[in-house]
Amino acid sequence: MMSRRLMAGVVATLLLAGGPCVLDGMSAGEGSLKGPLGIDLQASVWASAGEAGFQIGYVWVISELEYPMDGTLFEIKASAPITRQDAWGLFVRGRYAGALSYDGTSKDSDFLDFPNIRSDYSESDSSADVSIWDVDAFLDFRPFREKEEQFLRTLSLGFFAGYGGQSFDYSDKNLDASYDYGLTRFTVPGPVSTYKFDFTGIRVGARAAFRPMNEIEIAVEGTWIPNLEAEGDGQWLLRNYTFQQSADGMGVILDIKARCRVWEQLSVFGGVRVVSLIADKRGKETGNEDGMAYEGWPIVPQITAEYSGFEVGCSWIF
Repeated sequence: MMSRRLMAGVVATLLLAGGPCVLDGMSAGEGSLKGPLGIDLQASVWASAGEAGFQIGYVWVISELEYPMDGTLFEIKASAPITRQDAWGLFVRGRYAGALSYDGTSKDSDFLDFPNIRSDYSESDSSADVSIWDVDAFLDFRPFREKEEQFLRTLSLGFFAGYGGQSFDYSDKNLDASYDYGLTRFTVPGPVSTYKFDFTGIRVGARAAFRPMNEIEIAVEGTWIPNLEAEGDGQWLLRNYTFQQSADGMGVILDIKARCRVWEQLSVFGGVRVVSLIADKRGKETGNEDGMAYEGWPIVPQITAEYSGFEVGCSWIF
């Protein structure tokens, strides 16, 4: 399913970039994708597919949880200039995204006796609330603006730094389980568990954009999260078991977007995004099961979220 969605997004982006976007009677100038104030407000809808999860183990992984990242989200993004010059500009920008629908099947696998040999397995109906946000300071400049070639004249390079977070709050219900190497099967209707992923960290990155045609802009942006911090908060309702997890790691994000001006300050755009958040260092867990408390156990090899998707939206530039 991920590959089909991602392929559809790539096709949509290429069609948008190469389609007849400019309306009759519109003039194409050097700053055709910029408004007089430089304030850019964007709204989009995007579909994602992927998995989030965590592992439990010490000598080997004895338990692995997987949560679906399949859904539709809305996103609002805004940027505004702090200062603008002919060759460069300094901007502040931010975005927020939330789930319109986000559900699927969660999976719980145990490997209690031998590595990689599953002893127990269960599935549950899963849904999640999603919150994604970030704020950046962005430096943009055009080093070749005096060149005659379209690519070089319109090429802009940018670097940014900021802070952001991604939160995925899952609720599971209707357990379907197979234990003891398939010998014991049972189902439990109703609520089963909750688990919340929180990923935060400092962001740094770079962006390159150019206009192959006067009214069309294509941009590629890469983000690195060098000090990714992951936290998990779980409650297993059928076992009277609560726990909190933490781990450190790294994240990377790749965005590719094509944007086309269709009327005055109005543009439409389409793009694809790939996200990898992997916290696989210094993993610990603190919890309480049936009144027995423990703290700081180094039993969390990793907490992860990996997903990709495509978006379509519109932009108004003031």
